[in-house]
Amino acid sequence: MINPQPNFQNISDPLGYYTILGISSEADAALVKQSYRDLAKIWHPDHNTDAEALENFQKLSVAYEAVSYTHLRAH
Repeated sequence: MINPQPNFQNISDPLGYYTILGISSEADAALVKQSYRDLAKIWHPDHNTDAEALENFQKLSVAYEAVSYTHLRAH
C-alpha cells in the first residue's frame, strides 16, 4: 500500500512523492516516467481489484504530476 506520511526531515522528499514512485530525488525524467508507468500498471483500478487500488493510483498520479514538472524540481 502506498501510504507515505509527510516527512519534513527529508529535505529532498518532504511530501513523499519520490518515495511513492520508488525513485531517488536525483532520478532523470526518463526514470520518473518509467517508474510511473510500471506502478500505474500495478495500481490502476481497472486491473487491480484491491480495495486500496484507487487511492494508491490517485496518490501515484499526484506524485508523478508533481515530480514530472522538471522546471519545478529542485536538484
